[in-house]
Amino acid sequence: MKRLLSILITINLLFTPACGTGADNHPENVGITYAASDIEGHLPSSLEFSELERTIDRFFLKNENRVAAFSVAVFTAKNLVLEKAYGYSGGAPPNFDKNDSGTVFDWGSITKVLVWVSVMQLYERGLLDLHEDIRVYLPEGFMPMSKYRDPITMLNLMNHRTGLAPFTYGGLIDAAADDFDFGEFLRKNMPEQEFHPGTVSRYQSFNGALAGYIVECISGGPFYEYVHKNIFAALGMTRTALKPGFSDNHFVQERYSRLVSFNNGRPPAPVGGRLWSIPIYPGGQAAGTLSDMRKLAQALLPDENGKSILFEKSETLTKMYSPSHIGDPIGANVIRHGFMDSRFGTPGRGMPPFGHSGVTTGGVAWLLIDIENNVGVVFMSNVIDERLFSSEIPRLIFGG
Repeated sequence: MKRLLSILITINLLFTPACGTGADNHPENVGITYAASDIEGHLPSSLEFSELERTIDRFFLKNENRVAAFSVAVFTAKNLVLEKAYGYSGGAPPNFDKNDSGTVFDWGSITKVLVWVSVMQLYERGLLDLHEDIRVYLPEGFMPMSKYRDPITMLNLMNHRTGLAPFTYGGLIDAAADDFDFGEFLRKNMPEQEFHPGTVSRYQSFNGALAGYIVECISGGPFYEYVHKNIFAALGMTRTALKPGFSDNHFVQERYSRLVSFNNGRPPAPVGGRLWSIPIYPGGQAAGTLSDMRKLAQALLPDENGKSILFEKSETLTKMYSPSHIGDPIGANVIRHGFMDSRFGTPGRGMPPFGHSGVTTGGVAWLLIDIENNVGVVFMSNVIDERLFSSEIPRLIFGG
């Protein structure tokens, strides 16, 4: 399943809070820093907002031999609390490229968040029924008839309980090629129905990809175009790419070509450059900057009226965050229409932080929000299978 820096003199934000350093000793290999100095209060972990940057700096200094690049942003629905990049993103020793605000990272399976938001937008407009047989939305003959009575629904896709066998395909597929047909690829590689829909949990990216294709079928255009129009443009996300090959964002395409992945050694060692395209791209292809992912995560936190710029009605956001599956855990005890409860937070104290992780051969990422405490965090790294920072940083924020 599938896991900046010196003070900015000017910074383009939707709001303009005051800036400050917030730390006694800044690590040397840090790019751009934004740290709010006028936000009072504390995080769910009880750590004061004013101590957050200093605490993360110390953690990095203590463990910098265990990570190459990591970037982290902490925020509320209205305010950016901290946004900072540590370490190095590429190059070769001893002349590594410093991690900065322009570094792009893999989203991995966090790409599915774009799918689930798109699905809920179509649901809100009355164009999609979460409980309907998905074949209603697919081209005729796209999926074979199930040997079971109950059909596969969008809710099954969101809960990863389709009953489909594991997705596999043979050969090398250039998903960035001009003649690549996303829908035809899915049709030809459709897994067999192995279990009754809704009975067995099996997380796989094919579920998100198939849901993304249904968004295509309903909207009448490519999934990446729908996302650019209905999510990226609405949030000002100008440094995120989704189309295989990243030709939909030339800034990302160029910066991604310079990104180097590192192994999980002590210290991490470079293992090569990155440029990859996967045929089931809505399930895990996106790449972009920390700030862009933070904009998405911040928009997922309800405002004072319980609304989000991504939806017209507060009821849609409420429904999206309601449990759609409980029990039979696949890494999360509760699934909330594609979002998964995390292990962070204090057990028994209301709704835990939830979101999604992303893990690729190029690094790891986390997107987590706590709607009861109005705080969230995004974390990105170019270290393959990085575990220390991606576990401890959320714990600093949420406890647990």
